[in-house]
Amino acid sequence: MFDCLDASVRLCLVEGAEPFAFRVRRALSDLAGREPPVAVALSRLTWLGCRVHPLREGNAAVPEAFGAFFQRPD
Repeated sequence: MFDCLDASVRLCLVEGAEPFAFRVRRALSDLAGREPPVAVALSRLTWLGCRVHPLREGNAAVPEAFGAFFQRPD
């Protein structure tokens, strides 16, 4: 299975805004359990979208967290 997640889903996962992060993790876990293997696409536009706001705010830690997230194979 192949799916695309938009930037808002990735923002919830990486920034950990509750209760949304928990709901996203649970939904993705359920999906992976029903439809193995799950592949998620990442566009350059999504990558940029997740970095723009934190960089404007001077928060370098968030773009670094996204970089680590985007490099994960799982």
